[in-house]
Amino acid sequence: MSVMMSEKEHAKKRKLFTILGILFIILGFGCFIGGPIAGMATGIFYLFFISVPGVLLIAPGFFMLSLGTQRAITSFTAQSVGPVGVTAAHNYGSAAAREMAGGIKDGFTGENSERYCKYCGNRIDADSEFCEFCGKKLN
Repeated sequence: MSVMMSEKEHAKKRKLFTILGILFIILGFGCFIGGPIAGMATGIFYLFFISVPGVLLIAPGFFMLSLGTQRAITSFTAQSVGPVGVTAAHNYGSAAAREMAGGIKDGFTGENSERYCKYCGNRIDADSEFCEFCGKKLN
């Protein structure tokens, strides 16, 4: 027995959740706003209580709408943020790994065997004569 839905079935359910969510939200806001307006217009006090089911319809409406649109939102986020994250990982990954390795080394030895270049600010070994990043001589 297969639990997985086909792409068509999944698309139908997303569409159903989106439509139901919008209907619940519209109906909920209609009751929430219409109840007090009807109560003031007719002078019948208990019509104010129609706003209570309105509030109770709004929350499930937003939940169903989020279920229906979650895939589109996730896809948009992945397409807009994903390339930036990949680029950042490629550009800064080796430097971050080097920093972590240096920190682990310092933690095991109990001493800080590195210093910073006074010209470019990058971390260098304490016994280095030249900066490996900018190439300037260290005194």
